[in-house]
Amino acid sequence: KTEKEIELSEYKAFDNKKKGTISEFFNHLIAYGGFSFDEGVMKIWGYPYFFIPLEAYTEFYYDLVNNLGKEAKEIYYWLGKLAGRNASIMLSKKFGLDKKNLPDFVNGATQDGFGYIEITKYIPYKDGSVRGEIIGTNSSFALSYKEKFGKSNDPVDDYTLGVLSGGAEPLFDLIFEGREEKCMAKGDKNCFYVLESVNERRKYKFLENLPFTEDEIIEKTK
Repeated sequence: KTEKEIELSEYKAFDNKKKGTISEFFNHLIAYGGFSFDEGVMKIWGYPYFFIPLEAYTEFYYDLVNNLGKEAKEIYYWLGKLAGRNASIMLSKKFGLDKKNLPDFVNGATQDGFGYIEITKYIPYKDGSVRGEIIGTNSSFALSYKEKFGKSNDPVDDYTLGVLSGGAEPLFDLIFEGREEKCMAKGDKNCFYVLESVNERRKYKFLENLPFTEDEIIEKTK
């Protein structure tokens, strides 16, 4: 701890927060009618969803990365950022969640079944920049990957990392980039994510030749 940062326990949004075994957000989803099923269409908060088997997701990720390499990992990360950003906007505007209550938004990231995720440290610096540290204790995808294909040389939770990074942006009105420093697919005990605010948004090669811009995609998908 230095004079330019505060520990998570000193941040008011974390007062009296107890660690649960499942997402608090999912409990609210069920209790307050966020999940519905009508005439074959499943909806979460009024939007159509469908589930796919974890094994199918794992195989698709493995095949895509083997064919496209690093670009595939960037696509997953970017899609996660898009989903996370929109989820935070929706939870704030449509359902009134307080932007200062960070644990509720992190709990929201567990909704899609990627395991229990918990913020462990939040550091606001005097220059306005922010750093966050998040731990995943039972990443279903990373464990599935390891079981099916053996230990990975690189972290695999690109989509989850994107959801966390993108989800943080509307809460702080900053641009965030993330990295996964530990991954259960590599044999680590847990998945450990670090988010840091940056000055400029990353440029993605796979978006360069599209007939529309990234900003247009972000705006149209809100």
